[in-house]
Amino acid sequence: MPPVSFLKLAPLVLVLSLAGCAGNGTDTGFRLPPRLDAEPLGGVKRSLTYSGDWVGGAPTDGSAEASINLACRRGVEMVVDLRRAPDGGGLVESAARGAGLAFVAVDPSGDECAAGETPASVEDHGVLVADGALEEVRRLLNTPGRPRVLMLDDDGTLAAVMYGVYLAEDVGLDEGAVVDALRATGLSGTELRAILREARRQVEASSGSN
Repeated sequence: MPPVSFLKLAPLVLVLSLAGCAGNGTDTGFRLPPRLDAEPLGGVKRSLTYSGDWVGGAPTDGSAEASINLACRRGVEMVVDLRRAPDGGGLVESAARGAGLAFVAVDPSGDECAAGETPASVEDHGVLVADGALEEVRRLLNTPGRPRVLMLDDDGTLAAVMYGVYLAEDVGLDEGAVVDALRATGLSGTELRAILREARRQVEASSGSN
């Protein structure tokens, strides 16, 4: 067999080496896990997003329709309204339905109880997590094959807190990561941990009664 020049073999060696790296050294299916991040969404106040879901405060600057249309373009399929005093004209509901989105209103007041062990500080931020409302939100979010949601409240606090409870209790997201993200609501880490402790008590009480 005649000798083969190394220069002629070099391209073949390089191709085989690259193929080996692609097959063994790299996980082409690797994806970073989703996390709760603060990202703008039109006029939505204090908006946060996680794995296609969005939470925040309903726009009050006249941009409700534009913001909901933007959410629709980003993959949202349902609007969940947690506001204590929905607008009289039903702007959010009409904008949601006009964009072809499902709409659900959840009364946030129900059997209200102050969330946290420092009620004055927490109540100053308007965070009152009702057992019934939290249970309804968690049930909706845990529905198999559920649509991606935009959860709106009055100022971007309650929706974020309830969604944070869902992430910590049902998804299993690290509580520290949830607390860090929820600082965008203006609450301190101490307040947020108190709220999550109270919410966990509600979750455990609800599970014990079923």
